[in-house]
Amino acid sequence: MTEDLKEEKKPCVSVVIPVYNSAKFLSEAIDSIVNQTLQDIEIICVYDKSNDESLEILQQYAQKDNRVRVIINEEKKGIGYALNLGLDAAKGKYIARMDADDISVLTRLKKQFDFMEKHKDIGVCGSFIKKFGDVNRTVHCPVGSEEIKVNMIFNCCMMHPTVMFNKDMLEKYNLRYNDEYRVCEDYDMWVRCIRYFKFYNIPEPLLNYREHCENISKKQNQSINPLAIALTKKQLDQYLDIELSVDEINILFDVENKDFSKLYDLYCRLLQAIKQDEINKKLFKKYLAKAIIRKLKKCFKKDKNAFSLLQMFRYNFFSALFYTLTHFYKIKRLK
Repeated sequence: MTEDLKEEKKPCVSVVIPVYNSAKFLSEAIDSIVNQTLQDIEIICVYDKSNDESLEILQQYAQKDNRVRVIINEEKKGIGYALNLGLDAAKGKYIARMDADDISVLTRLKKQFDFMEKHKDIGVCGSFIKKFGDVNRTVHCPVGSEEIKVNMIFNCCMMHPTVMFNKDMLEKYNLRYNDEYRVCEDYDMWVRCIRYFKFYNIPEPLLNYREHCENISKKQNQSINPLAIALTKKQLDQYLDIELSVDEINILFDVENKDFSKLYDLYCRLLQAIKQDEINKKLFKKYLAKAIIRKLKKCFKKDKNAFSLLQMFRYNFFSALFYTLTHFYKIKRLK
């Protein structure tokens, strides 16, 4: 009887790591999970057909540590497919994400597990990250669920490899990654999840994020992803009394579009159309202003010409600028 109960015991946390051509950094990533202060875990590594020694490294870890499980895709299926395999295989009460080229702080899982045990209404818990490699800085994220919900309209503000899910909540609402949203499958996941439960970011960096030339997210940020714009539209359709076209919404993000009169017009229309029972208007104004400042910053960086920014003042953008500056201590840093 005792042996049967022991066999049925489930780990506190399942850690899902998709692996593709990751041999260079893989051992460092897995070691940071194997050596966590929370030891009651399983580590599910989903191997996507690679061209390096990733599989051999995974098999060595599986032989040394019975908490490591390896799922093998004989054909490359992509990260969304790999993550869904991991979610389906997970036995833990909570499911943590991890990437094969990052390093988790050794207390990460324990801190997230303890937080979620105390806050049963939280379905997804992430954290700040510390970038290293090509760039060295700490990335701050909105912390509370309401701020995350509003910021999510304009920006994917959950750091994907930091998150921990409540597995029961994923199962209850049948939430899985949509492989059609390649390179922004996480953003799509958050937009769907936040309809059903609360989010939270622990306000400290619990993961060291390796910034290098092969990062998918780094490549993605170099251009506007039409799928991400579609997800912004999907949220605005829910929170506003008006329906905007993709082209109208794209004015907020496209640095090639310098029609600042249309941008200001969009700013006014968005503020007037908020369904206040759906979203916090004060927070919406703050993050809309932040999105505008981010575009201005990119325009200036691209043109190296102050004139392109000064044009904004012709369209009475003082309210947006002033509001953002008064909240600068909260914003911490523009991404």
